[in-house]
Amino acid sequence: MKLLLRRLVASGEATVGLLSIDGKPECWTLEDQAQNKKVYAETRIPPGSYVLKAQKSGRFYKRYRERWPEWHRGMVEIADAPQFTHVLFHLGNKDDDTAGCILVGRKAKLVGRYTVEESRLAYQAFYPKVIDSVYDGSCQLTIVDDEASLLPPDPTDDTDLLALRQTVLGTAPGSSESLHKTCVAELLRRVDLLEHALKPER
Repeated sequence: MKLLLRRLVASGEATVGLLSIDGKPECWTLEDQAQNKKVYAETRIPPGSYVLKAQKSGRFYKRYRERWPEWHRGMVEIADAPQFTHVLFHLGNKDDDTAGCILVGRKAKLVGRYTVEESRLAYQAFYPKVIDSVYDGSCQLTIVDDEASLLPPDPTDDTDLLALRQTVLGTAPGSSESLHKTCVAELLRRVDLLEHALKPER
């Protein structure tokens, strides 16, 4: 099984990405920010390819096992990240909820502080899809820093992007920086596409 995490937009405190499983969008992610030098509990892991393993110790394992004893069989751990240990996929909404780990959510909020929402629902959907391949050693995660590719072909024309942002959010744009407005508009377009892909079939 192949997981791909594309980091789409980052602030000085947090990073929002899109996680796919075997090419299909699965959920949004929230991580800490990038740092030139690792700062404990405030730095995301480097991009690269990692093997996922099951961790059966620690406070997250105990807490999640007690919460979901029927199906939770260990935390999904990102192994061998340089200078990092105990990097897990887990619940949370904001950057204060992670110390280098990856939070999952069904929605991403890019107004003001970056957050993910409906984290429990996202985790409950994500976990059973990957845990068997985590245990058999065939689950691989690739992380790509994709922030640089957010700009459309002509980033000088903000008109349509701002209209798109206003349409998706249902509110007026609040950023004064052209680059930030462009990135937010493009990410919200991807949010809209993901929510459409995740919508249950009728």
